[in-house]
Amino acid sequence: MTAAVAIVCLLAACSGDEALTATNATDTPSIRFDSYLGRQPASRALMSDIGDLRATGFGVCAYYTPNGNYAAATAPNFMYNQLVEYRALYGEPYITAWTYFPIKFWPNDYSTGAVDDQDNDSGGNPATGSGADRLSFFAYAPYAETATNGTVAGAPTSGITALTAATDTGDPLVSYTIAASGPDLTDAADILWGVDAATGLPHLNMTKQRTDETVAFAFRHALTRLRLNIRAMVDETTPGTTDPDADTRILVNSIAVSGNAASSARLNLNNTTAYTPLWQNPTGAAMAFTSPSATTINPVIYSHTPLYDRNGAAIDMSSLAAFLGHAAYWDTGDNFSHLPAGVTATAQSVFASTDNAYLFIPLTTTGAQLTDLTFNVNYTVVTRDPALVRNNPAGFSIVTNDISRTLSLATPFQGGKEYTVQLILGVESVAFDAAVSDWTDGTETSVYVPQNEEAAP
Repeated sequence: MTAAVAIVCLLAACSGDEALTATNATDTPSIRFDSYLGRQPASRALMSDIGDLRATGFGVCAYYTPNGNYAAATAPNFMYNQLVEYRALYGEPYITAWTYFPIKFWPNDYSTGAVDDQDNDSGGNPATGSGADRLSFFAYAPYAETATNGTVAGAPTSGITALTAATDTGDPLVSYTIAASGPDLTDAADILWGVDAATGLPHLNMTKQRTDETVAFAFRHALTRLRLNIRAMVDETTPGTTDPDADTRILVNSIAVSGNAASSARLNLNNTTAYTPLWQNPTGAAMAFTSPSATTINPVIYSHTPLYDRNGAAIDMSSLAAFLGHAAYWDTGDNFSHLPAGVTATAQSVFASTDNAYLFIPLTTTGAQLTDLTFNVNYTVVTRDPALVRNNPAGFSIVTNDISRTLSLATPFQGGKEYTVQLILGVESVAFDAAVSDWTDGTETSVYVPQNEEAAP
């Protein structure tokens, strides 16, 4: 029996909003933060809801450019990897909010020798001078503690491993590395970056805000997420609804994924294409993704799902033939009926949990966009047939298939998108099919940064 593989590619961006506000208690208002994040499917590894962001905080780099615009010669001279964390504020009323230290203030004049236009006179008293003082903000999450030279505390070998140094000029870069064993299903670190929700680009060249204005950082996923589904196509040449009969089990032994995704790259927080992560300097060889294991594969489809006999003792499932030929596991002596249900005509997740997903950098080692992934499926078809008396074990046929196919997309894999690959195990052919859907199920992820006046109660 061979297999047809349908690849369903789900593309999406992170969703959710965060608000950042500033209070104008004096003529030099401080910058304060507040935030909310839209609903996302729960996941241990993924930054998926406001609780995740509150637990980790986010980092901000800010650049002050008096009398001009942000430029490559600018260093992070206003904030460098500033931790913004969610914590309690004491006083009346008792509240929790996004906070940071030390508190920073907006530049109070528009330019050297300028007269600012904050009296709401519709431009009747405009700023004068060579140019307005400006601030540019960049953000990423989850926060990683760094030294001023950009090294991350604890010297991690995967996830966020470094930032550009506090003395470096130009765009802030976040270095990210896939685990040495390849994209993992349980502990891959997510990484997000912030953009203007309206434009999909960073907040550059901001002048002092009016009291009714806010600036939103919309956090977006920078990696590509991959999920796998599987289904059977029995006695058909196109996908249908026919399940294997009651005397047949289709059980997966292993699934492998590989591709030429980079193992390391640097995320430029100053992206130039709307809502699109800017990955640079990719390195590392083509990698094999970490295969689903006994703890991460769906037990319903797995040939070696742990079973226990009538006395509660664990059964060795390393050999299906030995298991089926054993007569004393259960009082009925019917071992076949205790096998997992296996792959059916209804699509099932390959993974045991929604927490399991591959996250990878959508670039090749040369910088070209990744378009190909190779999938290898090893599975066994077990059929009960009393007429097969000469087989070992008698009464069963056991056929193992090993199929390897490459998915090639016309549109390259993109950061911030989710691709769901559907593997279809069939009788005759192997084929690909593709569809696209969003990563998120919530509203736009946003973070609002400074506002000059405290919100009205």
